[in-house]
Amino acid sequence: METSNLKGNSEPDKDIEIGILATAKKMGLSFEELNLFSLNDYLVFVDKWAGEESSDHRKATQADIDFFMG
Repeated sequence: METSNLKGNSEPDKDIEIGILATAKKMGLSFEELNLFSLNDYLVFVDKWAGEESSDHRKATQADIDFFMG
């Protein structure tokens, strides 16, 4: 089965395992923690970690900045 990858061709990615390890390390997971995940759990974790941020944030006001700066 051929899949498309980021290189723009239809060759399967031969380094998928290295990509998983590198991504896990970028997310701050240890190899011991990564070992606890099934592949499906890992993919769900990546999706949640990289997903959209909630819209509960508000822009700082001048009062917020004054309070923070002391």
